[in-house]
Amino acid sequence: ILARPTSIGERVYRKAKKNKTAVFAGMIAILVSVILFGVVLWNMGEADRQKLKEYRLEAASRIKIERDLSNWVKKAEAAFAAGDVESAQKLCLQTLTVSNQVKDRPPPPDPYRSRPELGILSRPLKLPKTETHFLLSRIHIYRGDEVSAMADLVKAYHSGMTERPDPNPLTPKILLTLGQQFGGKDEWDRSIGAYKALRRQFPDTKESAEAAASLFDTYAKTGDVKSAWKWGNQAL
Repeated sequence: ILARPTSIGERVYRKAKKNKTAVFAGMIAILVSVILFGVVLWNMGEADRQKLKEYRLEAASRIKIERDLSNWVKKAEAAFAAGDVESAQKLCLQTLTVSNQVKDRPPPPDPYRSRPELGILSRPLKLPKTETHFLLSRIHIYRGDEVSAMADLVKAYHSGMTERPDPNPLTPKILLTLGQQFGGKDEWDRSIGAYKALRRQFPDTKESAEAAASLFDTYAKTGDVKSAWKWGNQAL
């Protein structure tokens, strides 16, 4: 017996059923893709949040280091002014020890670099090396240790001129003290060099005026009357 031919309605129904199954399978595939994409985005966001947390902790640590160093120098200066030289020296050495351990770091990548709370990660720390070495030199001068005083004065000068975009405000005073210390040891050439560096680099400071008067005295002591006359006129 010949099979009854399939009616048109049945063929349409089967085709529609087959298409419906394909559409459903396609929707499932799209849904799975969306879920997977969402998981990937969530994981990326979680990694960004973790990285931001790490940067914030590092920024807080570096802010604390800056604050501690600044406070130690202030305490050392107060101790020295009060006559507690031993405590002042210990605080200075502690400040230098920590300052020398601090390392510069590359700035964080974008977009972290633009976050205000992470700004300290994009610049060198403000280390009070100049102030600390200068205070140490004053401590050594107080104790009569001229060799150590000179060593710390030189370190203070170099750190003040090189470790900041602009010279440290203490630098003129450091140069003046260097000139005085060299002069006290009859090292006239070095004394004159320090005074002239002060006059050249910081002409509009009160220390510069003092340097001119000191140059007059120094040249007078060396017997260079012509130079003494020159600097005497500038000191007026």
